[in-house]
Amino acid sequence: MKTIGEYISGWTPFDAKSIRAWGSGYVRNPRRSNQPILPEDRPCALCSWGPSVALSRLRVDGYEYDMIENANPIIEEQLLICPCQHRTYLCERDFALVERLVMEGVEALSPVDVDGHPPCITRQRREQGSRPLACYINTSPAAAQSEPHQHINAADAARLPLPEGHPAVWSVARGIGTTVIARYEGLGYYALTVVGAEADALHRTLEALHTALAGWGMAYNLLAYPEDHNGMRRPRFVVVPRAKTFIEAVGQKLGGFELLTGCLIPSPEHWVEMTEGLRDHVLVEATLDADAALRLERCLRGQFGLPPSGCAIYAIPQNEAGKPAFHPQIETNRSV
Repeated sequence: MKTIGEYISGWTPFDAKSIRAWGSGYVRNPRRSNQPILPEDRPCALCSWGPSVALSRLRVDGYEYDMIENANPIIEEQLLICPCQHRTYLCERDFALVERLVMEGVEALSPVDVDGHPPCITRQRREQGSRPLACYINTSPAAAQSEPHQHINAADAARLPLPEGHPAVWSVARGIGTTVIARYEGLGYYALTVVGAEADALHRTLEALHTALAGWGMAYNLLAYPEDHNGMRRPRFVVVPRAKTFIEAVGQKLGGFELLTGCLIPSPEHWVEMTEGLRDHVLVEATLDADAALRLERCLRGQFGLPPSGCAIYAIPQNEAGKPAFHPQIETNRSV
């Protein structure tokens, strides 16, 4: 079994020269891996800021969000963005903000300074230009949420080893408008994605999916990042339903960062045994198995309806002459 020998010490930025691919490193940060599980009835740390906290504010479509650098970061310049008013749920405008962060970067949203606080987005950072971000949201304590106040974690997408996957051919359920909910394949663990060309319908489907999962008591992590498609950049939203929060095999709570990058943050006693096999085992243990995934997908079809009819196209084997060995067959999913 190949040992993962490369690691990121503390919270220095990911180095594209050493951490080239998803899951090709791990983080040595005991402050993160040994982070205690705090009581849920404690005061919210995101509802008030001390005068020394560097703070900027985003005003997007009439709504305000506070933005700080994460006080317990995994990498440098890790931003935390939360609604100014305490909120425990996600709504359409939050997903719209995430898309703009992924596509445009935070500087393009013209953050403003807050009286009495040093700025989170400094003049030097503004002058460097806007950079697309990769984001994740730990939507509940069972998904490793640190504070009972919905917040977006964001970092420079170019610094992170991002997933490479694709929606399954067959959709799980329909969404709003022309959107569909499909399995997201290629990650090595179970995940869903919402696919659609209309941004408003996509955001409303994500809101409806969030409401449904919360109603069923299903914790999940949301991942969002820029994805290249035929030379064009587009946002990818991935929903990862959770089976477990704390994974004993590596002594850590698993959150959106690990699912996004494939880089775990094991406790010190597990550093020497970090292997690709252990990494894959942990990611599978934290997410749904086949039976739980099937039950969830049945619930999704009951909630949102069957996916629209369509066609599946199969690869055709070729003979030695390079011609198709048999004629292609196209079947609509209404006949299966």
